[in-house]
Amino acid sequence: MTVPTSVGATATVRRTCSSREEAETLLKALAPDNSTFVLGRTEGAELVLEARAASVGELQRTLDDALACLTAAERTWSSGGIAAPSQGRNLPERPEGNDDEGEGEG
Repeated sequence: MTVPTSVGATATVRRTCSSREEAETLLKALAPDNSTFVLGRTEGAELVLEARAASVGELQRTLDDALACLTAAERTWSSGGIAAPSQGRNLPERPEGNDDEGEGEG
């Protein structure tokens, strides 16, 4: 997989969690599946995912995958099955001050 060279569609998903720990744990749980097309970060107790794709169809597939993984992680978290991360985040983070949606990391 490669980062789309031409970004034609973007979406931001914000999910309010019960704690910062939950937000960071969910972010960590998403890392293995979405590190190429989804940028993630936490803002306090809020999980923020930013998806980019070359087309709306590709964006929809990316979001479907990311949200399915998020749903599974939420279920596991609520059942006590995910341990909180000791530190850090595994999804690539959006660089500070980079508001140019035409440029992706890669």
